[in-house]
Amino acid sequence: MARILRNVKEWLSRYKPYAICQMCLIKGYQNHDAHEAFFGHCQEQRMALARASTSSSSMKRVEETQWGQQSEKFRAGLLYLSEGRKWSNPWSKKARLQGLSSTQRVRELLDCCYLYHESLLVHQTGQMPSESQVIQGLVIDVSQAVQRKPWTRGGPCRTFCTGSETYSFEADRILLPEEELALLGFPPGLLSGITLSEGYELVGQSMAICSVGLGQAVLLSAAIKAGALSDLVILS
Repeated sequence: MARILRNVKEWLSRYKPYAICQMCLIKGYQNHDAHEAFFGHCQEQRMALARASTSSSSMKRVEETQWGQQSEKFRAGLLYLSEGRKWSNPWSKKARLQGLSSTQRVRELLDCCYLYHESLLVHQTGQMPSESQVIQGLVIDVSQAVQRKPWTRGGPCRTFCTGSETYSFEADRILLPEEELALLGFPPGLLSGITLSEGYELVGQSMAICSVGLGQAVLLSAAIKAGALSDLVILS
């Protein structure tokens, strides 16, 4: 029994960023139409974690933290925005950030992402874009650091990790496991009957379908070239 309790404690600690409550763990979560109710149910716990992580008396000032220094350097490199604009917080001060562990680091990362794409559009069009133009198709993994540019805007999605926390600017909320699988090219309906945490774990161990297809094409080409096609088993 003691070993089981230790395993449960370790499991809960591992999934702490998602702040999954017992009710959601027991009932599971499969209905995308009910995401508002889900986030409303868990938001209090998520915010409690966020407050706990930012209220520590030993917490360094933002400019003294590693992520704060990285963010300052990143903002300074935004060439196509005015000085006032590049140091502003255009997104975090107005967004609801549903489902996110809304720490100071996460809010800063979201603002950097927004300003980066705003700067790109200014460079491409020569004029300041609207908010809807900036956030169109924009998603970000807030578990990553800003220098890694962990975002995708209307293109192939980056690989997910089991600890990924992927936020959609357009939806103003985190993405659900089935939505993340869709970004990897998987059809809907694959995650029915499992909990939300199990879904994120599965996504973190998945590969994009296009990557798998490319790998099969490379293996097939090599087998044909080597004359060993009969020895190659191709997964369908």
